[in-house]
Amino acid sequence: MMTDDQHLELKRIAADLVTSMLDNHNGDWDDAAVARAFGTIYAAVKGS
Repeated sequence: MMTDDQHLELKRIAADLVTSMLDNHNGDWDDAAVARAFGTIYAAVKGS
């Protein structure tokens, strides 16, 4: 199970990722940042 702190951090990361995608509505995402964010989310979920 994730701790409450980990859960909040995961929500923050996911919100940042969505915000980044919406901000870059021209489709020119920062691929490295998106990959890092998804990697972090994957690691957090896998470790839960």
